[in-house]
Amino acid sequence: ESGLEAEGVLSTNPLFLTNREDALTDLGTVQVEEACNEMMSKGINPSVVKYSLASKCIDAANIIATTMMVGRNRIVPEFTFMDPRGAGLWDGKPLASTEAAIWALDAAEAGNEGRDGRPPANDDGTANETLFEQVTRLRQLMSVLETQYSGDSIVLIFPDGTSPALLSCLIAGIPLKNTHALNFMPGELRLGVNMENARQLLDERISSPLYTEAISMGQEELVALRKEEEQMKLLAMEESKKSLVTKPQQVESSPDELIEMQRHRHRARGNDGVTDLGSPDFFSMGAIGAMGYMTTLRVPRDGEDSDGSEKSPQNNPAPALAYAGAGAGAAPIQPYANSTGASVFEPQQVDAPLEVPDNIFHSSADAFQAVQMTATNVVDGNAGMVNPNVFEDVPVVSKQERIDAAEKAMEEYLSQDDGGDEWLTSMKDMMDE
Repeated sequence: ESGLEAEGVLSTNPLFLTNREDALTDLGTVQVEEACNEMMSKGINPSVVKYSLASKCIDAANIIATTMMVGRNRIVPEFTFMDPRGAGLWDGKPLASTEAAIWALDAAEAGNEGRDGRPPANDDGTANETLFEQVTRLRQLMSVLETQYSGDSIVLIFPDGTSPALLSCLIAGIPLKNTHALNFMPGELRLGVNMENARQLLDERISSPLYTEAISMGQEELVALRKEEEQMKLLAMEESKKSLVTKPQQVESSPDELIEMQRHRHRARGNDGVTDLGSPDFFSMGAIGAMGYMTTLRVPRDGEDSDGSEKSPQNNPAPALAYAGAGAGAAPIQPYANSTGASVFEPQQVDAPLEVPDNIFHSSADAFQAVQMTATNVVDGNAGMVNPNVFEDVPVVSKQERIDAAEKAMEEYLSQDDGGDEWLTSMKDMMDE
C-alpha cells in the first residue's frame, strides 16, 4: 500500500510515479516483509528482483534486497514496461469508485483482446490506454526477461494490481475482458503462475459476490463519469464562446462627414496653407501618377535597345546628361569616343546657371501641369530631367573581343608548366640510382 492508495487517490501518470507521496506506508512495509517471509518459508531464493520505478516499488525492492540478502547488482529497475495503465481524464479521482468504473468499462467494452474500452483523454500528459496497449508493454517485458535472465528465479514488483493480473491472463489464454477478476490486492504474492492455476482462480473469483458487486457499482459510476465528461465539454464550449471578442459594427459616414473630419484634423495640426479639401489635390495625384509611370520604364539590358534589338554604334547613340535650367541655354554634357569606339562622358562646364524661381507653384492646377511635364521629360529624355538610361553600363569591349580574350587566357593557363615533367625526371633518376 502506498500513500496515495491510503488517501484513496487514483494515480497513473508516469510523471508522478517517483513522488515520495506515493511511497510505501507503514502498512505497505509490513505487507512486503510478510511476502518476504512467505517466500523464505517456501525455500524461494530469488536471483533477480525486477521492479518498476514507482516510489513504492523502489521501497519494496530495497526491503527484499535487505531481508532476503539479494545482491545489489541483481536488483534491476524497469523504466517503462511495468508502468500502470493510464486512466486519462479519470486520473486523480477517488480510487475505489473510479477503479470500479474501469473494471465495468473493460468487462463491457474491452473484448477478448482488450482493444476497446478506452478512458477519456486528458490534457496533462496522462495516457488514456486500453488493455491491449498494456499488453504490448508486458510482451516487451517478457522478451527482455527471457533474453537476459533465462534460468533465473525472478520476483516482479508491479505498481498496480492490473498488470500482473493481465500477465496471468496472457499466460492462461483468458479473455482480457475478465482481467480484473484476477486483480492483485496490495501486497499480494502469487507463486508459480501457470495456465492451470490461473484458470482455476478465475472460476473462483468471477462468480464471487465481491467481484459482481464491484462490477455493479462500477457500472453506475461509469454512467456518472461519462455524464460529468459531457458537462465539462459543454462548459468548455460555453467558455470558448464567451472568450470570443465581438467586433463592433462600423457606421458608414457620408462623404460630407468624411471631408469635415479631414478638415478638422488639418486644423488641429495647424496646417493653414492646405488646399481646399472639397476639391481634388492635383499636385498629389500628379506626383503619384509620375512615380507609377516611372516604375513601368524598362531599362534595356546589355547588348540591346529598348525595343529588344541588338545594339550597334549606328543605332545606339550615346545618351546625354542634362541639367534642369531656367533658360533654354542650358547645354548638356557631350560624350566623346575612346579608342574602343564606346561612348563615355567627359565632365564639362555648363554656362547656364541653375535658377529656381521664388514661387514655383501658384495653384493646384500649376502643380498638376508641372508634374505632367516632369513625367513627359522623364520618358522622352528631354532637357530638364535626367534620362534613366544615363546610368546604363556600357561595355568597354565588344562581345567578340571578350570571347577572344577568354580563349587566350585559357590557352595561357593550359600551357603553363605544372612541374610534372620535372617530377617524372626526378623519379626516373631515383630509380636509375
